[in-house]
Amino acid sequence: MTALPRNLAMKRKITLAVLVTSTACLIAACVGLFLIQIRSFQQTFKNDLSAIGVVVATISAESVALNDNGRADEVLDSLKAKPDVVSASILAKDGTPFAHYGVVDDAAIQQKYPPENGFVFFQDYLLHSEPIVLDEERIGTLHLRSNYRSVYQSRLRLYSGILALVLIVCVLLAVVVSARLKLENQIKELQREISERERAESQLEEAHTQLVETSRHAGMAEVATGVLHNVGNVLNSVNVSANLVSDRVRGSKAENLLKVAALLREHADHLEDFFASDPRGKLLLDYLPNLGAHLHEERSDMLQEIELLTKNLDHIKEIVAMQQSYARVSGVVEPVSITSLAEDALQINAAALNRHGVEVIRKYADVPVIIVDKHKVLQILVNLIRNAKYAMEECGQDHKQLVVGIETTPGGCVRVAVKDNGQGILPENLVRIFSHGFTTKQDGHGFGLHTSALAASEMQGSLSAYSDGLGTGAIFTLELPLAPT
Repeated sequence: MTALPRNLAMKRKITLAVLVTSTACLIAACVGLFLIQIRSFQQTFKNDLSAIGVVVATISAESVALNDNGRADEVLDSLKAKPDVVSASILAKDGTPFAHYGVVDDAAIQQKYPPENGFVFFQDYLLHSEPIVLDEERIGTLHLRSNYRSVYQSRLRLYSGILALVLIVCVLLAVVVSARLKLENQIKELQREISERERAESQLEEAHTQLVETSRHAGMAEVATGVLHNVGNVLNSVNVSANLVSDRVRGSKAENLLKVAALLREHADHLEDFFASDPRGKLLLDYLPNLGAHLHEERSDMLQEIELLTKNLDHIKEIVAMQQSYARVSGVVEPVSITSLAEDALQINAAALNRHGVEVIRKYADVPVIIVDKHKVLQILVNLIRNAKYAMEECGQDHKQLVVGIETTPGGCVRVAVKDNGQGILPENLVRIFSHGFTTKQDGHGFGLHTSALAASEMQGSLSAYSDGLGTGAIFTLELPLAPT
């Protein structure tokens, strides 16, 4: 008679222990996922504001250089499309206000902006300083203030609601599963332990999948930042060409034709005497050929600038169209040409490479197509080419040379090597550069190479680096299998 209550009490204790343990594990997993989401949101918020700052600073550089406040105000007014940006200011090189948009920053906020390129969280806002550079000379500073708190609180409520719902559902499931547990023999107890372990592994796998997805989005941001950076460089050339055409039209001597026509109309009844005896008529005979030659030269120069302007606009359309095409196929594994991907990566970086005088040398062998996620490969190559450009720029190399090589390996892989003659890498950093958060650039975030290495590993490939030391340049090598196993 006493055996039944004793077994029931033991069953309740075991059920309670299992329930408490499961709930603790679920809470820990939910807290971890919650922290990952918050961290990802903060980084994405910074990346978005940084991308906006790069575009606005690039477009407004010409206005600051020409001291054109009106055009600078028009550029800042475009920020109306970003409701979270509540204030934007352009400061001249000496720190004086040049143009403004939105709510005026009070003195406390103005003192909190970073003096150089960077971010600061202050009160309910994210403050960002972006240097305005033209021809590698800093000519001003862009200040952006974004309402971080309102966006953060809405995301916080969303994440909390989702995680709370997941936790409640999982706890209810744990209660149901625990209530159905039986204590008949050791085999069923072992089965329960195995089930709990499999569930924990499933949660860990889910967290890992979410981390991989976060890394993929960060890689997409790297490509998008490269696109915005190069579009900004091309827009500088567009502004220069437009200003040249405008100046030539304003200074054209075409109006002199009206004066000549009026003079001829005045003497239309005695043109022969006018050209023979009037000093103005004699001068006009020499002036007309010179005026015609000058107008012909003006026309040729303006047609040349208009042609250059058209090419730059076409280049912008090509870059944007290329980015859109890759965005549509992200995550798809398909046969692609690695040579075409390398050319697309060079095209995305073309404006920056040309602007800094980088000579690009292509050493492409005849290689077969490979089966990969081409967006991930493009993300890696864009990052490697951008890093090479920065390395050559920072070391002050007069003759900047970038070599992109493609070949097959004896092991049945395709190898892409990106070689530069930049500042090189210290031996102790050859492995550390692929770690999350490690960077040698002043304004770097240490995420690009880490994300690229993860993407290569996901495609069953590898990404490695080699350098003989500082001042010797570097080689980054991406190896991918012809087809995933």
